[in-house]
Amino acid sequence: MKRNRVTLAAALTLALTLIVSAPALALTISPNQGPTAGLTPVTLQDGNELFATISTGSQNDLFLDAAGHVWAAGINTNGELGNGTVTSSRNLLAPILPAATTFTSVASTKAIPGASFAVTSAGAVWSWGANSTAQLGSGSVTPSRTTPAVITGIPAMSTVSAGVGYAMGLTPDGAVWTWGTNLLGQLGRTGGAAPQQVTGLPAGITAISAGGDFGLALAADGTVWAWGNNASGQLGRGTTTGSSATPQAVTGLPQIAEVSGGGTHVLARATDGRLYSWGGNANGQLGIGAASGNYGTPQLVTIPTVAGVSAGGAHSMVKLADGTSRVWGINASGQLGNNSTTNSNAPITPQLPAGKTVAEVHGGANTSVWIMTDHTIYYAGDNNSGHMGTGSATNYFFVPTLAAATLSSVAFGGTAATGVSVTGANINATTPAHTSGHVPVDVNWVYGTTPVKVTQQNAYTFGVAPTLTGAAGNHLAGSSVNYSYTRAGDELPSVAVTAGSLPPGLTLSTSGVLTGTPTNAGTYSFTLTATNGLGTVDLPDSITITAITVTQDPVDQTVNDGQTATFTASATSLLSPLTVQWQSSTDGGTTWGDIAGATATSYTTPATTLSDSGTLFRAVFTVPGDGNSATTASAELTVNIVPVLVVTNPANQTVSDGDTASFSAVASGSQPITVQWQSSTDGGTTWADVTGATDTTYTTPATVLADSGTQFRAVFTGPGAANSAISQAATLTVNPVPVLVVTGPTDQTVTVGDTASFVAAASGSEPITVQWQSSTDRGATWIDIAGATDTTYTTPATVLSDSGTQFRAVFTGPGTGNSATSQAATLTVKFVPVTVVTNPQNRIVKPGEKATFSSTASGTGPITGQWQMSTDGGSTWTNIAGATSDSYTTPAAVLGDSGQLYRRVFTGPGEGNTATSEAATLSVQRIIPPNPPKPPTPPTPPKPPATPPNPAKPGTGGLAVTGGDIALAAGIGAVLLAGGATLLVLRKRRKKDDQTLQS
Repeated sequence: MKRNRVTLAAALTLALTLIVSAPALALTISPNQGPTAGLTPVTLQDGNELFATISTGSQNDLFLDAAGHVWAAGINTNGELGNGTVTSSRNLLAPILPAATTFTSVASTKAIPGASFAVTSAGAVWSWGANSTAQLGSGSVTPSRTTPAVITGIPAMSTVSAGVGYAMGLTPDGAVWTWGTNLLGQLGRTGGAAPQQVTGLPAGITAISAGGDFGLALAADGTVWAWGNNASGQLGRGTTTGSSATPQAVTGLPQIAEVSGGGTHVLARATDGRLYSWGGNANGQLGIGAASGNYGTPQLVTIPTVAGVSAGGAHSMVKLADGTSRVWGINASGQLGNNSTTNSNAPITPQLPAGKTVAEVHGGANTSVWIMTDHTIYYAGDNNSGHMGTGSATNYFFVPTLAAATLSSVAFGGTAATGVSVTGANINATTPAHTSGHVPVDVNWVYGTTPVKVTQQNAYTFGVAPTLTGAAGNHLAGSSVNYSYTRAGDELPSVAVTAGSLPPGLTLSTSGVLTGTPTNAGTYSFTLTATNGLGTVDLPDSITITAITVTQDPVDQTVNDGQTATFTASATSLLSPLTVQWQSSTDGGTTWGDIAGATATSYTTPATTLSDSGTLFRAVFTVPGDGNSATTASAELTVNIVPVLVVTNPANQTVSDGDTASFSAVASGSQPITVQWQSSTDGGTTWADVTGATDTTYTTPATVLADSGTQFRAVFTGPGAANSAISQAATLTVNPVPVLVVTGPTDQTVTVGDTASFVAAASGSEPITVQWQSSTDRGATWIDIAGATDTTYTTPATVLSDSGTQFRAVFTGPGTGNSATSQAATLTVKFVPVTVVTNPQNRIVKPGEKATFSSTASGTGPITGQWQMSTDGGSTWTNIAGATSDSYTTPAAVLGDSGQLYRRVFTGPGEGNTATSEAATLSVQRIIPPNPPKPPTPPTPPKPPATPPNPAKPGTGGLAVTGGDIALAAGIGAVLLAGGATLLVLRKRRKKDDQTLQS
């Protein structure tokens, strides 16, 4: 039974795919036309195809030949062969079907009693055979039918698939219809046995397959839908019980491209070539390595990439992508083709002949069929009823066996061809002689013992089909026309206008002659058709009727830029005087514009410019009143470039430093002319563009002396290649501006130790250098001051000897003798008088110790200090030799030094610039050790002193201790004690430190 292996596509694609796999005849003859004498070698491409497809049932098979005719063989108990009898046949028989009808699909059930179906190219479904369950689509159970009849009440179908006691059909738009028994829900719906559409399916179903008692549909999105008996899990719903009349998608699958239902199992090929199976597996038909149980969920089969599938009664067949085949499942009848009857629960390779490539596989109830790419057919398995149609009496074939199909002859129009041979899928032949005309081509076969004729109508043409050539061309209105088209062919064709129209005034004869006098101008398009018994040929043509004939076209003109150009044209007309309008085009003739005032036969342009070059000119001649016109050919204007020529050269320029200079140059030639000024600082050896200097006059920036000697020139560039000119060079001379002192230094008076600043300025050409000079002899001689080269000169810290020094600035500019000297300015330096800052302090020392006195002074240096000493209370003072430091330390003191005074005399620069410090006193203390302590005596009342003690007077030699230092102090009293001892009483100035010293 043929399985519908249809890839995912729209419903229309499905229908086309089915038609191709079962022809409407696909025979192609090359070449398809030749002479009536014959002897033309031709190739019938794919002519070796006898049967386009085979539907393998249980005990009867249906064959669809390459011309779309149906054949049958096998058991005929219920009229399965459709030939009006119940006699079985091991040879092919033709069911009683309309002879002129082409069929595209056939289906046979895998059960006994069997039913047969065939679909025409128009979509009508014919059925015959057993009808015990209304499977023939009649809507009721009636006796078997031995002759085919059309199923009524259904739309046009693309294909039909038959199960056990029921069938299903697919419309071109993807709707599914079912009829027959519905005992197990195999119709996928409720309702009676009459044909009805299945609801609950996605729109646009692309393929169907009827299993034993369950149905399958493949949706456009690659999902598989199932309904009916589920006792073996064939609905793929995860269970192995019950049944369902409601279609439901099988889960656990990828996108599927092809599905096929067997007796109780299903094969599904994914778009990527993987294979899935589910359902009954009692004979290993799922190919998963086991031969028991039922599987309600899809199982992935381990197998190379698959390109086609077909599920038999209890075995499976696939075509692999490499063109080989694999089979598995039950093998009781040898249907696995491996020369045994042992079942296989995994894919095995059938013993097909080497070198053959499998095109299709078809699994019947107990039979396997392979159709090869060269159209040969091999079969294996059960042949008890001879349903392979070869006439063989052998009941079982355990290896794939070639179906005995012999090419007997090829005929063209009923006349046999010669040189017939087969090369692969093609048939080669040489045509016979034949009268002209279109003829059918017959390919005559003997299949087993049955002659089978595959005919393609009007496939070849004898004789030469008609030809028609010519072109009417252009004609002038009012002039006569007599033009003949050339026609040829084995039968001289007649010619007629079949589209468009001829110009008014012209007619065409059947012999192809165009005559008459056209009256209206214009272009007329039409189609002429030449016809004879061998065919027709079309000749599109046009004729242009012009009211005007151009007698002179303008010719191309070449002028120089600035010149004028003249174009001339002329035309004649039989209708009336003509007007003329010149036009121009600047885009190569794409668009045209009228030239104002250009209405004579000659047109002279204004003075041309280079942009006019390439402009096209033409003249349009018009018949006033009726709109007829004729346009001349176009003529092109070429405008040559006038070379650039310098007419005015720049002149030398002399300016003073800081001024600008202007240079001018002028050139003539075709515009646009650009100018670029250049300068050279090396006498014209090298030149550099002056940035931005692109006008005919160039003005320099403010000049400097370094610019002197620079040369300037103008480079003029016009349109076109190498169109430039260079002016003569002009030299710039820059004269320096003399140096002039504009600011002189002024006298400065500062205090000794300060700095003095003198400022001078000069104008003139830069660079101007400055050198300060000084004079210590009132300007008699001058000496450069090192490093004093700025307009401001600041002296070092001044000393008194700087006073009276004069300063001036000497400015030197560029050029010889270009200098100027400023007036002189005098520096006056004043001194600071000497001032005592620190006076010496009184000192008390013990005999043998030294005393140090310190004193400092400020004022303008150098300051000298001389220590002096007085031994007479300051009346006279004597310099201490060598005592000139800030500190003076005495020799070791003796008691006789006590009372000496010390001071320091400071002397600074300048007359009378002295200062003397205050005097400091040196006291030398004599220390008398205390007497040892005496035993205590009873206290006696104190007696008043005989003579009150005299208060101590300052300067009496009394001693006082203050902070550890010994110094003369007031308030010292002396008491003369017995034995000549003297008691000295001293009081320390600090309150807490009073003490008494005895001696």
